[in-house]
Parts: sequence; structure tokens; C-alpha cells
Amino acid sequence: MPDVPTAEEIAAIGDPRDRFLAAGARMLVDDGFRVLAAGVSPERVAALAGRSRRTFYEHFETKEDYLRAVLRRHLDTSDEEMESERLTEDVLAMLVTVLTALAGYWLLHLHRSRG
Repeated sequence: MPDVPTAEEIAAIGDPRDRFLAAGARMLVDDGFRVLAAGVSPERVAALAGRSRRTFYEHFETKEDYLRAVLRRHLDTSDEEMESERLTEDVLAMLVTVLTALAGYWLLHLHRSRG
């Protein structure tokens, strides 16, 4: 499973986009499904990344674009690790968490769009 940076490690990341993606990974690990079910808060992500909401939107057009980038980054990293390691229970558990969160997000999005 990819290492998820601590708040201190996030603060040390120089590239703002990478910092936002690391903050999203940290939030997914800390809060799991609740982050996606409640909708991503650009203000919270920006605060964790040590950047402004405006800077967030300079790197991501929408919250959905941001979530896609966080998941893509996580899955890309996971793919690289899976090539060199056996598939462990931890990786499977994280994959289930990510897929469950993604399904919940899309269901919530669908519900909101019908409401």
C-alpha cells in the first residue's frame, strides 16, 4: 500500500498540485468514506495542504476533477507497487475502501442530480 504522508510531510511538498493530492490521500485514509459522502471541501483540502482555496481551483477545475486525480495518483502508485510485490491483504483492503468510497460518491452525486 502506498505510504500516505503525514501533515508535516505534506507541508514539505513543494509543488502545489502534489501537495493537494497528498492532502487528499491523507483525508481518505483518515476519514475514508465520510470525505466522499459529505463532498470534498476545497477549503479543508487547502488548509491541510497549506494553500488557499483559490490555489486549489488553479490546479483543479472542479471537486470531481480533484477526486479523480487523487484516486488516479493512488491507483497509479498502487499499480507500480503491485508489479514488484505480492498482492497483500492490506492492498486489497485499501482497494475495497477506495472502490467503496468511489461508488458512494457517484451514488451521492446521482442522488443530488436527481434532487
